[in-house]
Amino acid sequence: AFIAAVIGVIVLRAAALRRKRTAAMRQPDKSRACAAIYQELMRLFEICGYKQANGESMRHYFESVAADHDCVDVDACGKLVALANEAAFSRDGIALEQWQWCRRLYQTIRHGMYHDQKRMKQLKMKFWNVC
Repeated sequence: AFIAAVIGVIVLRAAALRRKRTAAMRQPDKSRACAAIYQELMRLFEICGYKQANGESMRHYFESVAADHDCVDVDACGKLVALANEAAFSRDGIALEQWQWCRRLYQTIRHGMYHDQKRMKQLKMKFWNVC
C-alpha cells in the first residue's frame, strides 16, 4: 500500500507539472510562450547532462549537444535563441507562425533526446523531471 501511494504521488506530481509547463508554452501571449519553450529546451539539455560552461557561446554549447544527438540542429537552436530574445525585448513580440515553429522544434528535440536515453533515464525524465 505504501509503495502504491508513493507511485501515485509521483504520477500526480508529474501530471500537475506537465500541465503547468504545457500551459506556459501555450499561453495566449506568444512572446512569453516562446520564452517558456526556450527555458524548457535549456532545462531538457541540462537534464540530459549538458551544462553550459561559463563563457561558452550558445553555438558551441549547441554543437556539443548536437554531437551526441542527431535530433539537435545547431542553426535551428540558434534561431530559437534569437526568437526568444526578440520575444523578450521587442515591443511587437513574435508572430503565431514563429511560436508554432518554436513549439515544433522543441517537440522534435524532446522526442529525439528522450528516445536516445536508456530506459531508466527515460522513466526518470518522464516522471521525475517531467520532460
